[in-house]
Amino acid sequence: MDVSALSMAGEAEASARIEIYNRYVEQATGPVERLRREIEVLAFESGRRKKIAESQARKVRTSVGSPRADAILIQSISGIVGAVDVPRPPRRAPALAVWSALWGLRFHTDMNSDRLGMFWWLVEPLLHVILITFATLLLHGGEVFDMPAFPFAVIGVIVWLTFRTTFLAALAGPGALVHLIDHPDVSRFDVIVGTSVKGVIVNSCIGIVMLGGCVAARVTRLPENPLMFAGALASTAALGLGSGLIAYHGSLYYPGLRKIYVMILRIIATFSGLFFVSEQVPGEYAAYVLWNPILHLSQFARSGWFYTYDSTDASFVYVFSFLCATLAIGFGCAVMDRRARARHGEYA
Repeated sequence: MDVSALSMAGEAEASARIEIYNRYVEQATGPVERLRREIEVLAFESGRRKKIAESQARKVRTSVGSPRADAILIQSISGIVGAVDVPRPPRRAPALAVWSALWGLRFHTDMNSDRLGMFWWLVEPLLHVILITFATLLLHGGEVFDMPAFPFAVIGVIVWLTFRTTFLAALAGPGALVHLIDHPDVSRFDVIVGTSVKGVIVNSCIGIVMLGGCVAARVTRLPENPLMFAGALASTAALGLGSGLIAYHGSLYYPGLRKIYVMILRIIATFSGLFFVSEQVPGEYAAYVLWNPILHLSQFARSGWFYTYDSTDASFVYVFSFLCATLAIGFGCAVMDRRARARHGEYA
């Protein structure tokens, strides 16, 4: 039985529908596959209810005091005996398996419902690279501090877009996948991480393809230090996630902050190393632009790729300290929010 078999449950009665769901889940070959199928069942059931509500011209509104039908459904499938008001059952699957399942579901959902958006995900980095390369050629000529202009722009764009997409994904919260929080193995934080992973994978793959084209065209060579390059991208994603968690929980209390975040992102982008490296900035101004951790990470990425560049300004201690502080505050906000929601009887 594959995922198409779930369509058979659309018109079935409640008992028959749960029986179909049970058969679909029980045919899983392992715990990770079972988790993926449970999440697919929950997503299908939520979509079925939404279509019914739309056909009846009723507005569906989620409330803290809702009957939690999704929780009862997934508990019945999982064989967990419980009522609406019992605490969330203990997690059965590892976090990485949950995040992988959520990312796969989000990617599958976007491919089926927002193909134009997926196309833009592919085109946007290329447009950024073209515009920034053009600006770089006007400002510096064919090279920037002994680095070829095109791969220089590619690395700067990929670092920045990785931070921006993970930040905005975390800022958006669970979004369209909020109904999956009712699954006993899925939390609000898991949904945010699963959504953020999509941005990291898409931008990283596009960046590697572009840089691979530069290597094939002999514009640049293979990276001098692949571990430094990969570490810089991974640290950028982690920094975007931590910053986004802080911004998301701040906006829950002060929604007007979302307008300020847009301006802050523009300021950070201007000084993130898209067009320059800090060694080009006069000494009296370099100290100010180096407050931006994205600039440090961008220069670490370029140092890891180019043989002709080794940043003297990028500080590992500063980036590591800033990253640890940001993640600690972001995770602390997530824990506090989860406990606050639990006090009101809501899965978080």
